[in-house]
Amino acid sequence: MAMADAFRESKWIWLEKSRVNQYADFIVNFAAEKGKGMVLRISADTNYAVYVNGEYVYSGQYPDYPHYKIYDELNIEQYCHAGENRLAILCYYAGEDSSTYYKAEAGLIFEIVSGGKVLAKSGENTLSREDRGYRSGKTENITPQLGRTFYYDASSDDVWKENDVPGFLQSTAATKRCRLFLRPIPLLKLKEDTAGTIISQGEYIRGSGAKTAAENIESAFLHFKNWGGKRPLPCLNGAEMETDRHGVYFIVDMGEETAGYVMLDLEVPFDADAWVGFGEHLQDMRVRTRIAMRNFAFGYRAKEGRNRFCGVLRRIGCRYLQIHIDAPWAKLYDCRVAGTNYPAEEMRVQIEDGLRRKIYGNGVRTLKRCMHEHYEDCPWREQALYAMDSRNQMLFGSYVFKNNEGYVKANLRLMANGLRADGLLELCFPARVGITIPSFSCYFVLALAEYFERTKDSAFLKEINPVAKKFLDTFAGRVSDLNRTMKNADNE
Repeated sequence: MAMADAFRESKWIWLEKSRVNQYADFIVNFAAEKGKGMVLRISADTNYAVYVNGEYVYSGQYPDYPHYKIYDELNIEQYCHAGENRLAILCYYAGEDSSTYYKAEAGLIFEIVSGGKVLAKSGENTLSREDRGYRSGKTENITPQLGRTFYYDASSDDVWKENDVPGFLQSTAATKRCRLFLRPIPLLKLKEDTAGTIISQGEYIRGSGAKTAAENIESAFLHFKNWGGKRPLPCLNGAEMETDRHGVYFIVDMGEETAGYVMLDLEVPFDADAWVGFGEHLQDMRVRTRIAMRNFAFGYRAKEGRNRFCGVLRRIGCRYLQIHIDAPWAKLYDCRVAGTNYPAEEMRVQIEDGLRRKIYGNGVRTLKRCMHEHYEDCPWREQALYAMDSRNQMLFGSYVFKNNEGYVKANLRLMANGLRADGLLELCFPARVGITIPSFSCYFVLALAEYFERTKDSAFLKEINPVAKKFLDTFAGRVSDLNRTMKNADNE
């Protein structure tokens, strides 16, 4: 349901010019009184990460459409102190369609509210600039479904989230026109207690002609150096590797498929390039980062000394991480994927047979790895919402999770908003893809019927039924046209 009271004083804003794969910084100072509660309402196109007084709060815009735009409410009181505070928002704008994003105009809107009073709001006076750490502009795609990978330069980070720095100008009013709706599901939970293990390490010689992060990992000549077994992370004193070659490498095993944000903690003797690949299996001593036109890797330029980084604007799925560091020595203190989990509550089950219990546990873990802002077909390669895949996830999840019908409803509504002009549903949601698979969309109708059978939610059925009827009428009409064509061909 739309929230009429939100953003009455706020404006959609952006930089003067937007472009594909753009990263932007926004800052505003605000005065606060402790104990009165402070809520940040925020929506962005395409994604956002919020920091208050330099401390990370949350990231993860709910995927949406221009006509169905979602905003979040974040409780930020614990990050604030009495007096002046600083809100910093790092935004990402994709600027092009993919299987996980429906292209719309770039924009950010926010407000901080306390006791019914607006303490800060987005507008032309909000200071902004293009981010200096992330590389804006076209980079290679991870996959066509996921969109572009990222490159981050830690040596260019001027600590703008905490301090006043040059380069910021007034923002430009964006012309976005959309109704805003409150996020229909709970926020994801960041799980930082996952830990990896270094299972391989050594030195490398760069391959010739490599231009991308994925090509650098794929083409390098690796030389394994044994240090007497596997090494768990985090490592208090750092796992150190040195070489007289081009650089050193580490391969980290997360122990199982994990989906979330990459976290790095490393030390280098001077500013040095690093490349991080991620994948689900190892082959020929390495993670397969370059598969046809796919690039499962990103670039990171480390600054001299200790570096700590968390890629909060891009969720990845993998079991293995491989990091190449172009330096004569490096220390790896930590390298992991911090899980971004939907707070699904499992039902209690008792399974006596050990094998069946293990199979059940693997199935539940698989369901969870494919639940974030919406259902996903897989956490590694696509992260896309398909009607056929998600129907199975809804059905199985109804026997596994408690109070999960709100999540199911949100997914069905997201699909319903993907009705095309020709009466068929998009292939993925929210997205615009060049093709669709009509039979997949039949599963949307089946999932809707099964949801109603479980919940008897007649109000929601009434809301979504016009979309289901439009699709079924279109589908039936095309079948009739095909039958007539075939009959005429037989008569001839």
